[in-house]
Amino acid sequence: MPSAPKWLFDTVDFLIPKLPLVEVSETEFLSQSVKKICFKGDFKKLNFSVGSYIDFRISDTEARRYTASYADTENGILEFIVHLHGKGCGSEFIANLQVGDKINMNTPRTERKYYDKTAERFVIFGDETSLGLARSFHPVLKKKQSSIPIHF
Repeated sequence: MPSAPKWLFDTVDFLIPKLPLVEVSETEFLSQSVKKICFKGDFKKLNFSVGSYIDFRISDTEARRYTASYADTENGILEFIVHLHGKGCGSEFIANLQVGDKINMNTPRTERKYYDKTAERFVIFGDETSLGLARSFHPVLKKKQSSIPIHF
């Protein structure tokens, strides 16, 4: 994931829109290496779609990208399910987040259209880093009341 000199990240941070300060409202270890983090904040003006991700600046020179697993913009809830893989700076940042912590985030982005409303069938595959993306499909497919069996 992105690494860059501090001056470059500082410049980019100045140019890229940020979300208002968000607060960690819930954390839960789903396993030893998977953590769910919920944030609360003012997300009413944001447009989240399946596959939206946010880049977190986790140090002066490092950023990590995480896909939102759930977003309820009306009630100000944003959830991420993150695989913690070792002692990397991203894993340590996420592992150390606790209820009450306040952080700045970039606005969400989506580079690909992951969900096609006209599709009859969906196949979602990936490794452990794809948990957030797979989870983001659940409410969309459930709402569609598809005949597609959903298994996680």
